[in-house]
Amino acid sequence: MKQVITEIEFSILENGLDFIHEAAKKLQELQSVTEVDDIKRLLKYAVLHTSSGIELILKHRLHAEHWTYVFQDMNKADEKTLNNGELKSTDSSTTVERLKKLCQITLDFKDKYKNLRNFRNKMEHFSFKVNDVAIKNTLQFSISMIVNFICKHTDVGNLSKEETLLQEIKTILRDLNEHYKEAIKLANKEMKDKSVGSVHICPECGEDFFAIIDDNSAHCFFCNYEKDMGKEMANAGVNNRHICPECEGKFFAIIDDICAHCFFCNYETNGLETAQNLADSYIKEDLGITVRNGIEYPRYECPSCEYDTFVYYPKDGIVKCFYCYSDFDLSKIAICNDCGKPFYLSAENLSACGECMARKEDRF
Repeated sequence: MKQVITEIEFSILENGLDFIHEAAKKLQELQSVTEVDDIKRLLKYAVLHTSSGIELILKHRLHAEHWTYVFQDMNKADEKTLNNGELKSTDSSTTVERLKKLCQITLDFKDKYKNLRNFRNKMEHFSFKVNDVAIKNTLQFSISMIVNFICKHTDVGNLSKEETLLQEIKTILRDLNEHYKEAIKLANKEMKDKSVGSVHICPECGEDFFAIIDDNSAHCFFCNYEKDMGKEMANAGVNNRHICPECEGKFFAIIDDICAHCFFCNYETNGLETAQNLADSYIKEDLGITVRNGIEYPRYECPSCEYDTFVYYPKDGIVKCFYCYSDFDLSKIAICNDCGKPFYLSAENLSACGECMARKEDRF
């Protein structure tokens, strides 16, 4: 019997939508699956299909603008290479960048797409361990966003196969959204029962249900992701805790002169400037000193780390550095009579620091 050969052909858009359609079906199937192995398999392929589908749909939009835009190196663009599919096409970051610069389209789910790509890279190239609820949420959001992208930036009205796939994806999304709404209600109820304070976006699932639950940890009431900030701070060797100016959690620490980092919300800023601001705030709020008047303003260069983050106010028994947090003995610190800097007292140096004493000796 003669073998029948069928020629298979997908347009870029149809190819992308077909991947998204398969991913959406797997997400729908996950609603009734309980076996761990089945969940793992369905989630893995849903991630791979969604990532591939989005990449193709974004490239379709670039191609619609101009066929050369889908080449990673546009200087090497030629139609023969394009038509036979042997081109080196744009990677994901280049695709997003060109959509913005060449098509004036800013991807409004860029962060979520990046999370999806990270999941995909782990699954495709190595072993992986991830939160299934977080993946489901990322997948559903990404599929919804790419459908919105198609509706806003692509005309499928004259493309029957593509239009059929798009409508089927929308139908599945409506079903998934009903389950999503129920999950949101449950998360809200649990969070209300726990009487938590302010909530933030969860770094795993992207939902606003991530909250500090005690002095050391945080919990997401949507995907159950947990973060032990106390352990992370201990592992980083930090010896200071402050209120974060971004999230107001007390997990903000000075790491070095360049970086101050919040171990809850990941906010970062300059470390030395933070220490200086903390010292000034302490002088104003705790010591009640608001006017700088030369040496009377009690912020100095620290005798230990040599940064100007040292508060010395012996009247109230205060001696502390807001950068290095070294242990200081008030009775062993004094202000140099010559240069006005704090220094460690010794039998030889009772009124001036070592540098000033050395300069005096050099003059004789």
